[in-house]
Amino acid sequence: MSEPLLHYNYASWRQFHIKQKTYARYEAGILQARGIRAQPHNFVLQPLREFRRRYLTLKGYRDGTRGLSLALMLAWYYGFMPYWDLARGRANG
Repeated sequence: MSEPLLHYNYASWRQFHIKQKTYARYEAGILQARGIRAQPHNFVLQPLREFRRRYLTLKGYRDGTRGLSLALMLAWYYGFMPYWDLARGRANG
């Protein structure tokens, strides 16, 4: 008998946001270590790419409004925030 595996990454929205901020700073540190600097186009293109990946490629649209919400939030945290933190000198490596 097989059952789907349910994996809960966070217990609340507050915990989700704290976790994503931490990951964004960590990603900024990786970018900084690679010598990458934030460019104006990163603040537009990276979030769009991340949204496309989460919503279309990974089929977040199948989860309705929750999928849309998560795709938008993750585009913010993985597309915009690392470059924002990098530009503001708040990268954690």
